[in-house]
Amino acid sequence: LLRRTTFQTCVVNCEVQLWTGKKAFEHRFDSCFKYFYAMDADKFHDWPGMEALWQEIFEGLKIDAEFHPLLVNHPPWATVEHREKLVELAFEKFHPERLHVGLAAEWAWYSAGEGAAGGQTTGLVIDVGECSTSVVPIYEGRAIRRAVGRLDIGGSKLTMEFRKIIPDEFLPGGFLRSYEYADQLKEAHCSFLVPDQSEGKL
Repeated sequence: LLRRTTFQTCVVNCEVQLWTGKKAFEHRFDSCFKYFYAMDADKFHDWPGMEALWQEIFEGLKIDAEFHPLLVNHPPWATVEHREKLVELAFEKFHPERLHVGLAAEWAWYSAGEGAAGGQTTGLVIDVGECSTSVVPIYEGRAIRRAVGRLDIGGSKLTMEFRKIIPDEFLPGGFLRSYEYADQLKEAHCSFLVPDQSEGKL
């Protein structure tokens, strides 16, 4: 979560501030701020914002990246240029002891207990994120990149659609407040049906 001030609309030549973490969250309803993600549809589009977010994480954990290895994942459709920029930012700004950039789907397969520890090295990972959904086949522990499927629908899209069906009189004023309210209702009360028609929680 990042917030960047937009005082240009009311004060000329003012200094732009960037807030992250708790401070940004506390001021998320202020009208003089612009709310944005450093990542959109699983792509970094604001590298200074990403740097500030990483800095917030390191400070929150009270660690110095120079004395720790850094593990970073990326989506299966990330370009070579994207990964190079990621490595450049990490080494030039934070100087980690070591760095590994890996594929999120492969890690998900192993973290779910289906990988080497579970004896299975081949399967299918369906990852529904905030902005997009990916379907990644895993063969002998490695993703088959040419067979990756992507759909630009994720949790935020579901929240927006859910918000549309809630009568206006039940929604708080302002887009962000109403979005958060709809998201809370979705998380608390919505469910899905798996292929055998049994019900599961979101």
